[in-house]
Amino acid sequence: MTQPPSTLRSLDELAERAAAGDSQAFGAALEKIQLPLMLFLRRHAGYVQRSDFDEEDLFQSVVIVAWNKIAGFAQQDAKAGFGAWIRSIARNVIGDRQRYLQAKGRGFEADGSARREAAQASKIQEIVDSVTSIVSKAHLREQVARIHLVIEGLADPDRTIVERCLIDGESLAAAGAAVGLSKTRTHEIYARALSAIRARLEAPSTRA
Repeated sequence: MTQPPSTLRSLDELAERAAAGDSQAFGAALEKIQLPLMLFLRRHAGYVQRSDFDEEDLFQSVVIVAWNKIAGFAQQDAKAGFGAWIRSIARNVIGDRQRYLQAKGRGFEADGSARREAAQASKIQEIVDSVTSIVSKAHLREQVARIHLVIEGLADPDRTIVERCLIDGESLAAAGAAVGLSKTRTHEIYARALSAIRARLEAPSTRA
């Protein structure tokens, strides 16, 4: 008997089921990854203060692209993990949106990308709803804003390590190399920073 997505805890199991065409498993996988993905989108694109470059809008575009590509979730992608795979899609979506905004008004819309997204959105709405019905958009927005604010308040190298490990999904070794620290020292700083973040988020005075 096939297990329902709600009983599967492994992101890899859910991604495997999604690659086989299970939209509920895909929605469950997104539910697990949505908070770090929204933080990723805010870190890399959400700081742009304009209505057509919002992390929530970008999130839906990532969902559309990911669902259209999930059947081709290659073995090498599976080894890296669903989180790394969807972040790579997010980077491409951000790049596409940046190019679109830069070229807006100069004939770029002729490529039909906006129309394709609108057409695909209706197909994917059921999956998007399955995620947002579990955690409301307002609650998720508040979580993302609060975590982002706390991370911004960290001093370096703590902030850089948290951004690279927690949000970008880099290994401790890679994050440490970026700031010139050993993996052991990076782990110590990362653990300390996560404790500080947790304490700040649990404090009732923390506001976005």
